[in-house]
Formats: sequence, structure tokens, C-alpha cells
Amino acid sequence: MSITKVVFLLSLAATAAALVVVVLVSAHVRERSIQDLARDEARQTSTLVFEALYSAMRKGWSKEEIGEVVTRLQTALPDLTIRVVRGRPVIEQFGEMENDVAVTQADPLLQKVLETGIDLFATQPSSIRYLYPLVVREECLACHTMAKVGDVNGVIDIIYPVHALKVSLDYVLNTVLIYFLVILLSLSAVL
Repeated sequence: MSITKVVFLLSLAATAAALVVVVLVSAHVRERSIQDLARDEARQTSTLVFEALYSAMRKGWSKEEIGEVVTRLQTALPDLTIRVVRGRPVIEQFGEMENDVAVTQADPLLQKVLETGIDLFATQPSSIRYLYPLVVREECLACHTMAKVGDVNGVIDIIYPVHALKVSLDYVLNTVLIYFLVILLSLSAVL
């Protein structure tokens, strides 16, 4: 076998190996980026939902009016599923909304956030679920008299679809992959 043929086969093997590595790395980067973007988006959305609810609560709105705020937010953000579930202190003082107790009993993740007061992300193939606890602060005690600082008054539960993020991220990664492949093949042809 001639030296030219050996160099050609080695460069072809190196090109194939590099391509496999790039495809595997880009798939990992894609999934990680989608999760990070969706988490950031869900975190921001839950903060906005909380601020809207807090503003309504400070005005002394009824639970029906607060429910309307959530409905309007859901309408404004149709791709998201937004649910606010009341915790024990709020249910005891103001009553249940939309079967809060039954919903909580049927959902282990919701139970965990209500018990720990720690936010939680759950990743599924087509969505990311973010559960944001509404932890009682000193300023909350003026109205929430049955709660104490540190209690969890409720949870904002957001399900964020990742399909829109996947499309735009796929486009970027596929473009980079194609450019890399063209450059790699060009270098192989030169050798």
C-alpha cells in the first residue's frame, strides 16, 4: 500500500472520528442548553406570576379575583401551563381553591415543594416543570395571620414546553455542524 493511500485512509478515519465526536457533543450541548433556557424562562415567569398575585393580594382582592389574574396570565402565555396551589396555612385561613388538597395529594412533586419550601425542576421529553414555593416572609404576616415566617403558603406550578427552544437551537447547532463538516472535508481533501 502506498504512503498516499495510507495518509488518505488515516485522514478519512480522523474525519469520521471527529464527526462522531462533534455529533455526540452537539447533542449533549443541545439538551443541556434547552434545559437551561427553559429553566431560566420558567424562573422568570414564576417571578412575574408571583408579583402579579402579590399585587392583587395587597389590594385585598378575593380568591375569585386572584383566580382571574391567573386565568389572564394563562391567556397571555398560552404555551405555558400555570397553576397556583394553596398551601395549608392559606387553606386554613382563606379556604380551598380548585381542589387544592386533592391536587396536592395526587402529586408527589407538589407535596415535596410544599413540605420543603425548595423550588424544584422536573424535566420531561417535551417540557420542563418548575414548582416555585411561596414562602412566608415577615411582610406576609399582616394578612396571612395563620402562617409564620418560613411556612409555604402555596406553590406556583409552571409547565414550560421546550419545542420552540428546540427548533431555534437545532437550527444553530445544525448550521455549526454543517460548517464543521464542510471544513473537515475540505481539509481531508487537501491532505
